[in-house]
Amino acid sequence: MKKLIWLLLGLLMSLYGCARYNSDPRAEAEKKDWKLAYIKVDSILAKNNKQETEKMILFAKEYPEILESGFARFPLDGLKILAVQANDLTYVKNELSRFCIVASVEQCTEANNNLVEAEKLIKKELHLTKDVYANLSKKEQNTVSNNFKIIFYAHDEVGIITDREVRNLSTPGSNFGAEAGGAAGAVAYVNNVNPSNYSLSKDVSSTLLGAFVGAALFNKQAVDQYEIRYTVKLRNGDLKQFDVLSSTPLAEGIGFCIGMPYGTKVDQSLCTMTLAEFRVKYAGDLNN
Repeated sequence: MKKLIWLLLGLLMSLYGCARYNSDPRAEAEKKDWKLAYIKVDSILAKNNKQETEKMILFAKEYPEILESGFARFPLDGLKILAVQANDLTYVKNELSRFCIVASVEQCTEANNNLVEAEKLIKKELHLTKDVYANLSKKEQNTVSNNFKIIFYAHDEVGIITDREVRNLSTPGSNFGAEAGGAAGAVAYVNNVNPSNYSLSKDVSSTLLGAFVGAALFNKQAVDQYEIRYTVKLRNGDLKQFDVLSSTPLAEGIGFCIGMPYGTKVDQSLCTMTLAEFRVKYAGDLNN
């Protein structure tokens, strides 16, 4: 029991130490560590606290070097490279919206122009089955690859739901840890206290602490879990069954196209589109 108590106290002290992390950028500004100062300013802005945001606006005016460091995070060439490699600039866009809160109009405008230019290199996603792509001509394949970021699916990775079964695997919760810990705490106090020094409040405190430790370490939370067994018809006509674990008993409807192995609903055309239909739908892209 004593080991458990010390374990909990150690954990609480660790959390307390983390909570004392100094997010104030002033110390970095005084040391002229402008990069770290900007990162801390950005982390404060991300909290979306009105009072803290107003403080950062005034702080940035006091140290323009921080804004210069922030502006340096949005270079055109760097954003273009990131756009090509990641095909996504959402994170950068979110950071830029925060930067513009404290930046000058000129800095915000130029950084935003860089982002807009880099976004032109981001390809739209195209979900496509391998059998359709394989039957395109080489020229068509090159054109599609240049115009889109292709997400490929094998013929057995998508199918139309023909049947489904749901099995309940949920388990109930248990307060055993709190109950056992509380009892152990009370026993530990009574066994170690001199009868003449017995204190009801300390006895209760030991019981509560024991219950808290026990609950944290040994309580069993209720778990809602369901197994959904899907039967699907693949693109080649074969039937396939697979199981998906879910926190709810809600399954996708019969007739929907889903991806495997996670049972995610995908565009219906992935299960049905033929080569001829693909060429008609993307005629404009294929002829560019």
